[in-house]
Amino acid sequence: MKNLSFICSLFLKIIVIRNMSEIQEIKKRKRTKNTTVSQYEIYLDQMENNYAFRSNTINPTLPVDYIEKRWDDLVNKLNCTGDGKKK
Repeated sequence: MKNLSFICSLFLKIIVIRNMSEIQEIKKRKRTKNTTVSQYEIYLDQMENNYAFRSNTINPTLPVDYIEKRWDDLVNKLNCTGDGKKK
């Protein structure tokens, strides 16, 4: 009977430790809002001014990598705003 009690106690401790580590992992993964108002404005401007970009469809007369280049341009603009959060 003592062995069973010991095993149950040990099992409960393992569960508690595991749950604590899971909670710590969740806290680590929790993200904060990193997008600024000016970055949203740049993104919306791109969507408003470029039909192919917002519809994700390409006119056959456009280059094959047109969307990819527009995304790269947008990423560069967003990263150059300088008002994002710093680590």
